[in-house]
Amino acid sequence: MQQKSELDRIREEAEMKQRAILWLDMLRSGRTVDEFLWKGSPRATPIQSIGVALLGILFLFCAALSTILIFREPLKNSRVCVVIG
Repeated sequence: MQQKSELDRIREEAEMKQRAILWLDMLRSGRTVDEFLWKGSPRATPIQSIGVALLGILFLFCAALSTILIFREPLKNSRVCVVIG
């Protein structure tokens, strides 16, 4: 009987994390993602590590592109650099 109640608790917790209809539900679900991105996780799966690496590469690419555009033609591309930045 104890095993079933533990499985029910895990199922209910998973269902609560998957709801994102109300603001508080979305806030509760997003907390784990924010914690993973800012603090990291020693138990991160390979997919999560690859996703974070791709996100970091995207930010670095945008910063490099805006820097190149600023120094190449400062007046012509200034609006583009502000949008990218």
